Amino acid sequence: MKRLVATLATIVLVGSTCVGVVSAGLVSTRTVTGLIPTRGLETAAAANVRNAMPSAEAYAADHGGYAGMTDAVLRRYGSGTRVHVAWAARSRYCLQSVLVSFGRSFAAHVVGPGGNVLPGAC
Repeated sequence: MKRLVATLATIVLVGSTCVGVVSAGLVSTRTVTGLIPTRGLETAAAANVRNAMPSAEAYAADHGGYAGMTDAVLRRYGSGTRVHVAWAARSRYCLQSVLVSFGRSFAAHVVGPGGNVLPGAC
C-alpha cells in the first residue's frame, strides 16, 4: 500500500512539474504537440461517428428520411455529444466528429447511409 501511495505521489509530482514547465514558457507548446498520440484521437473521432450512425438510421425510420435531423435530435436517439450533423437531406446525411487537443484538430466523418467513416470533416 505504501508503494502504491509513493507511486501515485511521484506521478502527480511529475505531471504538475510538466504543466508548470509548459505554462511558464520554458518549453513551447509546439514541442508538446509533437508528443500527443494523434492516432488515438483520430481513432476516437472515428468511433464517435461510427457510434452515431445507428441513431441516424433510427431517426430516418421514424421520420421517413434524414431531413430535419439536428445535433439535438440525434442525441435524443442516443448519439454522443461529440458528433455534429453537418447536413441532412431527405435521403442522405453527413455526420462528423472533431476533437481538439493542444490546438490541433482531429476529425472523422461519414456520408450516409451506408458510407465508410473517413478522416477529415464533411
